[in-house]
Amino acid sequence: MRPILYLDERGCIACSRRFAHLCETYYDATEVQLVLRATGAQVDISAFIGPDDKRVKWDDDGSVAQCLGLQGSSAIFFASDGSVDTIVTVGAKTLDQDFDYILSRLPSQAESLPRP
Repeated sequence: MRPILYLDERGCIACSRRFAHLCETYYDATEVQLVLRATGAQVDISAFIGPDDKRVKWDDDGSVAQCLGLQGSSAIFFASDGSVDTIVTVGAKTLDQDFDYILSRLPSQAESLPRP
């Protein structure tokens, strides 16, 4: 299963900022794909813009979000052979539990992330 981090800045701002930090941590991890739907208005996306931005897929039109049924929230999903296995959306009410689960499913560099 390949983890795909989907950052959408349109939802909970605190959630999106924390999720953006997670995405930045995994920017160089080849086993994790990053998909962003963000302009930088709510979340700093400067780390994802530049000559190496091939590591990031942009969902400017929201087609990925629509396909997955995401409604303005960041999420992690796990894909294998073209199908999605698990989707975990990040929400304000369950933020800590969501991140605990996400970190348990990602490769080990997540353990170095600062806890809120």
